[in-house]
Amino acid sequence: MEDESARAGLEDGWGTPALSFLILGLVVGIPYYGIPFFYDYFEKNFGWSRGAVMLGLPLGTLMTLLIGPWLAQVDDLRRTMAAGGALCGLAVAGFAFTSGSLALYYACWILYMTGWTMSGPLAQQIVLGGWRGGRSGPALAVAYSGISFFGAISVAAVARPLTSVFGFRGALAGMGAIVALAGLAALGLPRRGHRAAQLESPLEWSASLWCLLAGSTLIGAAIGGVAQHLKLILIERGAMEQARVDALFGWCVMAMLTAGVAGRYFFGWAAHRIPKRGLVAAAVGLMSAAIAMLMHGDVAISALWAAPIFGFGLSADFLTVPLMAIEQFRSKKALGVLVPVNTLGQTWYPYAVALVWSAAGNYAAPMWMTQACLLAGLACIIAMRRPSPR
Repeated sequence: MEDESARAGLEDGWGTPALSFLILGLVVGIPYYGIPFFYDYFEKNFGWSRGAVMLGLPLGTLMTLLIGPWLAQVDDLRRTMAAGGALCGLAVAGFAFTSGSLALYYACWILYMTGWTMSGPLAQQIVLGGWRGGRSGPALAVAYSGISFFGAISVAAVARPLTSVFGFRGALAGMGAIVALAGLAALGLPRRGHRAAQLESPLEWSASLWCLLAGSTLIGAAIGGVAQHLKLILIERGAMEQARVDALFGWCVMAMLTAGVAGRYFFGWAAHRIPKRGLVAAAVGLMSAAIAMLMHGDVAISALWAAPIFGFGLSADFLTVPLMAIEQFRSKKALGVLVPVNTLGQTWYPYAVALVWSAAGNYAAPMWMTQACLLAGLACIIAMRRPSPR
């Protein structure tokens, strides 16, 4: 009994959230926000279309449908996450050696998303879901702020300086080596996550689950559409030379995700004090205003104002959705469904944006479509039934 109490105390301490902070920063923050820096390099150097470039991430995301439900059943996640971190690093480095082959490019995305699923948000949510008797908001805030912190420096301190010294291929190889460190960090996690009993309930497919699934997927899709196309939007609106657009994009990502760090802690604090539907509504309002701001006025000024507003807002969706799932459904199986489906929306929607951009010839129509996704997602969240007391 004393050993079990000591283990629970260790797992309820801040060591596990701190390691999750590092792992998520390396396997999600740096690649997800850093790789779009190279999209225009892929277009120019390999002659790929924008749709072809954007198709890689959603193709890889299909792996989450296979691995996500299995991962929710894994009892000891430590080795699984360590392997996942190594796969992510290998995949990112692999982008440097595609030599213009779309088949190899897509294979790297499939490998990356396999590792991402094994070590990314779903795994961390399962590990932290039972933190301090289920009050996991602060722990998830710490863990998810790793995405924002490392994402903020992914361009300005990693991709851009490495590219200026080693070229874009050398930068990708170096970035892969950095990402692979997540595998070592995962080995420091407890062998068994301290999971609360309420996460073991069977999953019931109710109307509320479908509403949460649809709403979170639509909002996540809108976030992915802006994040993955931001540099390309800046290029279209500003007609800037390469060095200037690289710098502006780096500052925008830093501003967006630095604000995201503040947002993670605010929404983590507010999650147990303010109705979560209200938090999502506020976040959608902020992101919608930021998109409108991004598309008007001087490109540099509007982008640097829009980025932190959007970044603060996006924090609510990624933090409150898993908390709503835990609160309402008391089942880790719900996370095993929500995270893969949300990821599909977040990654396939940017490809849809690229197709609409190709048809319309500019980003005005895709961004109106993105605004509609945000509002539709909010409507679905509001339509959920309130959780019954247990």
